[in-house]
Amino acid sequence: MRTYIAGLLGCLSLVTLAAYGQTSTATISGVVRDPSGGVVPGAAITAKHDSTGQSREAQTSAAGNYTITNLPIGSYTISAGATGFK
Repeated sequence: MRTYIAGLLGCLSLVTLAAYGQTSTATISGVVRDPSGGVVPGAAITAKHDSTGQSREAQTSAAGNYTITNLPIGSYTISAGATGFK
């Protein structure tokens, strides 16, 4: 009986560890480039959730990179804008 209980507890602990790594948020990241392929520093990035309409904003780094974290899972429309670009 003790072996059975020890085995059962061992299996339950593995299930708990597997569930711990799951999250309910997402991250979007990328690089903004101009038509010639050059990076665009300081561009304003907007991620708009397609279902809820909520949006989050970020700005690109000097290397043109951006990351928006802790987003609710779903589909997003991403837009970018910078002074002098259409």
